[in-house]
Amino acid sequence: MDVGGESTRPGAQRVDADTEIARVVPVIERLARAGVPLSIDTTRAAVSRATLEAGASVINDVSGGLADRGMARVAAEVGCPWILMHWRPHDGARR
Repeated sequence: MDVGGESTRPGAQRVDADTEIARVVPVIERLARAGVPLSIDTTRAAVSRATLEAGASVINDVSGGLADRGMARVAAEVGCPWILMHWRPHDGARR
């Protein structure tokens, strides 16, 4: 199951990383305890790290690795699959 705490639709308002973590970590923890295989749908390394520690096992990054340079490091350190998607970035994202 792919869990995300921020909309990636064009024009959506961004939330900060702490809000995103607060939204998804409890869901990830509960689903992981139930044995559900989980991916985290995020563009942020901090969110990925928190959710991988909570029980997710795959990163689904709709920014294709462009939004947060730390994402590759998190995936490598944890040794998890990292799915790279294509998106239309929010304002201010690296292109």
